[in-house]
Amino acid sequence: MPWQQQGPRRIACPPVLRIGLYNYPGKCHSRQHADILTLYANNRTRHRTLLGNDLMSDTSHVFIVGTSRSGTSLLRNTLNASEELAITGETHFLGGVSSIRCLYEYYSAQGVSQPLSSEFAKTTRSSHSGLRDRIRRKGNLADHDTALAVADLIYARSDGFWENRKDSVEREKLVSGLQMANQSDSAVFDLLMSLYAGDKRIRGEKTPGHVFHVPTLLAWFPEARFVHIIRDLRAVYVSQQKKKMKQKGEKITRRHQLVRKNKRLHEYYVMANISAHWIRVMQLDRLYRERYSDRYLSLKYEDFVKDPESSLSGICSFAGVDYSPNMLRQVFVNSSLVGRHWDKHNPISVSSGIDPSAAVRWKEHLADVDDRFLKVLGKSYLRKLGYI
Repeated sequence: MPWQQQGPRRIACPPVLRIGLYNYPGKCHSRQHADILTLYANNRTRHRTLLGNDLMSDTSHVFIVGTSRSGTSLLRNTLNASEELAITGETHFLGGVSSIRCLYEYYSAQGVSQPLSSEFAKTTRSSHSGLRDRIRRKGNLADHDTALAVADLIYARSDGFWENRKDSVEREKLVSGLQMANQSDSAVFDLLMSLYAGDKRIRGEKTPGHVFHVPTLLAWFPEARFVHIIRDLRAVYVSQQKKKMKQKGEKITRRHQLVRKNKRLHEYYVMANISAHWIRVMQLDRLYRERYSDRYLSLKYEDFVKDPESSLSGICSFAGVDYSPNMLRQVFVNSSLVGRHWDKHNPISVSSGIDPSAAVRWKEHLADVDDRFLKVLGKSYLRKLGYI
């Protein structure tokens, strides 16, 4: 059955990109969002004048966004198998947003039809500092010593973002690029993505939390495209809980350490935090799909793992790259894959495909009482997305 979007917009899309969704409110959630929307529109007009209409469809960047533990890594690895596209790992360039701010913004935006007060205009501001803030604190990038200090900061990171580029990108090349960035946040960010991409024509980045900064990124890169992968709140919780319980005490907040002393209290604490982020991201998804209909695509993780070939083909078409079946024949570690084996002499997970059962595997690890609690917290969007 041909897919059509509910609400005032009706746009033809491949069935696999169906996400079951909402009536768009057509409202701007903050004054800052309104200002950035205007900047985005002006930049697109300027690029159309400079490049001509034929080149307006070209994609410059691809950003993967969403909530943590929703399948963003799986999507990044499949897209990176393209000969045209290179997406770096999580830079956290623009910082993160706390669960408290998510709740504040979510409830403040309910029923709003006009730009809000200046106090609420902090929608896209980060609660936690990102790589951009750490770079700013180093000083003037035009100074060689400062640029070298920033390069040292980036090369010293152990979170995987720059790990596989330490040998292929000369440090001095990064230093020179930083000096030419002219203190521009967008230029520094673009430099990192460009060096990571190498000869590939489209560059990009995957930080799930950048879903809170889509207007800023579009103002910086008007020809960018965004892919938002959505997963059931309950599946996100199960995956996130396993990750957090494995973290060492020094890697988490003091509040989290105290809560973890009571197992049940810790579980409710995690559920509340994850739910706050999830429902705010779903709210933003509605806004972005209305405002940036030609630049923003959202799809379900469950649809992706059940029909990866059709899903990936549709995503490649949206991103402006050629699809190849080889993109699904990968070698990397991921729990969404099947046919894996572990060789102690070559510790790489070898996959024979994406496992469709990954869409529902979380049900084996979620207690009934937790399932009911999460349904209450995310009821509205879980229902709109067809999860309940």
